[in-house]
Amino acid sequence: RLCLSQQDCLCAHGCYWKDLTRLGRDLAKTVALDHIIQGFPTQADNWISVPRWWGDPRDEELLHLTPLLGQLGQAVRTREMGRGWVP
Repeated sequence: RLCLSQQDCLCAHGCYWKDLTRLGRDLAKTVALDHIIQGFPTQADNWISVPRWWGDPRDEELLHLTPLLGQLGQAVRTREMGRGWVP
């Protein structure tokens, strides 16, 4: 629901990277979708690789992630209820 753009990035050694803590959310419940992992050097565990988007309005690549994101959401809810992770 939130997007980090270049103005939200930190610049270190000439490289911009996205700091997910700037979202103010629990990182255990946060995933980031991007085409390059270099954008998340300190939060690589939160990163999901997606192909680069070239502006094609017919691109449906993110729809392929719907089952995975649903499983992640269910796992977080289950863990919060004290039952542990659900595969």
